[in-house]
Amino acid sequence: MASGGALVWTTWLVTGRVSRLEADLLVSHRALSAIQESLARRESLAERLEEELEAVKAEAGVSAEKKQELTRYAEGLERQAAAAQVQVEATRCEVRKLEAKLAGLTAAAVQPVQLSDAESEQLRRESEALGMVTRDPALLGLFRDLKKAAQALGPILILGETGTGKELVARAAHALSPRAHGPFIAVNVAAMSPELVESQLFGHVKGAFTGADRDHMGCFEQAHHGTIFLDEIGDLRPETQAKALRVLQEKMFYRVGATNLTQIDVRVVAATNKDLWQGVAQGWFREDLYFRLRGFEFRLPPLRERGDDLALLAEQFVREAATKAGREGLALSQGALELLKRGQWKGNIRELKNCLERAVILAEGKLITEKDLQVDLGAPSVAVAGAAAAESDVARDTAVLTCLRQHRFDMQETAQALGWDRSTVMQRLKGMCFRALVEHQGDRAKAARGVSR
Repeated sequence: MASGGALVWTTWLVTGRVSRLEADLLVSHRALSAIQESLARRESLAERLEEELEAVKAEAGVSAEKKQELTRYAEGLERQAAAAQVQVEATRCEVRKLEAKLAGLTAAAVQPVQLSDAESEQLRRESEALGMVTRDPALLGLFRDLKKAAQALGPILILGETGTGKELVARAAHALSPRAHGPFIAVNVAAMSPELVESQLFGHVKGAFTGADRDHMGCFEQAHHGTIFLDEIGDLRPETQAKALRVLQEKMFYRVGATNLTQIDVRVVAATNKDLWQGVAQGWFREDLYFRLRGFEFRLPPLRERGDDLALLAEQFVREAATKAGREGLALSQGALELLKRGQWKGNIRELKNCLERAVILAEGKLITEKDLQVDLGAPSVAVAGAAAAESDVARDTAVLTCLRQHRFDMQETAQALGWDRSTVMQRLKGMCFRALVEHQGDRAKAARGVSR
């Protein structure tokens, strides 16, 4: 009884501390967001005052009659500009203080992972069987907690940078759960058409809209008795967020155009590379949906924080790619491995995998060399990078356009092939379309043919 009482007391204390930390985080995020908006307004005001001051000074030298009046006006503007600059600096100080507070709150919630050698080895084997190759203590500790969370019924939220393996973790959660026998439906929310997202997620009935010639079962219904993985949940539109919240709360929804409720039994695993706390603070993500999604929250570390995992992953990717290409026995040279270790890998595991798959195809001997990697992973100087950027822009665009054409302008497939984020590919394509429009003197049809052919 004494032990049980102590456990209850400790749990109550920890829960209270976590709740207070969450409240502090949300308040700080909201305050930071408001101050950043204020900073932007004040910086704009200061710039506008300085521009007006310069214009007044220039005019004062032209008209002798108005010189005295304009000088007084210029002095007033100088005082306003100086005051605005003081406000800008004060606001910047507030931003820095809030950012430091947020960093402290986040750090306070993170506890170091302590695993015995035997436990680490056991977890390493189990995670590897599910495709998660690692020896990193933090990631092994995450996998240990994932095993426990998978057995529960609550939703799971996976956070991390692009390419850190969020879908792999989602599949592992499904495989480790009592729902492993059921379907696993993976949905990329960012790749869905804004007009059809509700139909794709929740389905529709015949006649619900033009072209709906039959009933359609949405992704949630397809995942009945299984797991639905909502990737890039941060891109879900506000009007759809309300419907997703109802599914999480009540396990039921209306198909588009339907009058009868559809009831389902589904577990939701969501992932994003966006800061949902910031989204709640800024109003583009629902607070109630956020707290519903994070029944269990897991944050995946980027590749640069995973110690010796890069060599481990590189060897596996080379083996897999070599087997597919019929080149068993191909391996990385020591020089190539050292070059990989010096990389920044902003695209994380996905970028590394794509790089090595290309190298396997290009390698001529039994070893992959630095030349076969065909990428400069070093950080060039600012001067060199600036000089080379203008010359290589067209070449890069040509390579991206070629990849887009190969994948029939599918943004998601192209992004995966390049090891980029989908939004990066989209922005690059917009730039190419604009240039094509300029080259064809505004003729949209010719510009479209030039890009697509």
